Formats: sequence, C-alpha cells, structure tokens
Amino acid sequence: MPAFTWTARRRLAAGSTLGDVNSLDIADAPNLMPQPHRRGTPHESLDLTQQYVLTAIQERWDVTVIVPNGQRELWREFVASVAGGEEFTFDAFGTIAAPDDPLAVKLHAGGDLPNQARGWEQQTADYHVSMVLDVQGLIT
Repeated sequence: MPAFTWTARRRLAAGSTLGDVNSLDIADAPNLMPQPHRRGTPHESLDLTQQYVLTAIQERWDVTVIVPNGQRELWREFVASVAGGEEFTFDAFGTIAAPDDPLAVKLHAGGDLPNQARGWEQQTADYHVSMVLDVQGLIT
C-alpha cells in the first residue's frame, strides 16, 4: 500500500489550504517496481575497446495505482502540487500511520486522471505514475 505526502500548492481540494501538508494512502497498487536508470556516454577506442562513462544513477519507480472515486479530488491536488518538479514523499510499502521507508522523490511523468472514469458503482481508473529519485551522490 503506497503512501504519498505533499505540500498543497495548486488546484486545492475541498478543505485544503495553500501550504497544507496532505497525505494519501492508496489501498490498491497492482504495480510497484523500482528500476535503476543510468546516464552516461559510451566510448569506443580505435582498437574497438568499449567503455561506458557513468555520469549518474537514478532510481525510478514505476507505480500503477487505482484511485477510488472518493479520493479523486485529493489525487488531482497531489498531481497539480507536484507537477512542477516539487519534491514529495513516497512510501512504497508503508502507510501514513506506519511508515516503512519513505523516499523524497519528484514526479517524472504521468499521474493525470483520465477524462472519463471507468467502472460502475465505485468508479476507479488506473493512473500510471512514474517517480524519480536521484541518487547521483552514490557515484564516487
């Protein structure tokens, strides 16, 4: 069950005020995958020896969550508040009440709500959120 914590900045949900620290537990997250992402430059010498000069390593989380109908407004506030590269807290396996390993991350792509919700009684939709945690300091 992933948990998200952010500072309200834009498109505030009902009851939120600018600067509030809000949190959201997502009960249904069928995909939580950490993936290393490297940046660098490949080089090949005249004798065809190959080398890769590593300049950065990032940990990228691919997260698919199902946001219940009752949390949509808060989810919209979350996405709008972090869409400009603002840092927020992501805890992949903890909850707000019982944190596991919260990470300071930035939204890389996704997170937007679809125009029309699918479902019947409890409307839910899949939202793909990809977050990036920059760990460049690990390279010595």
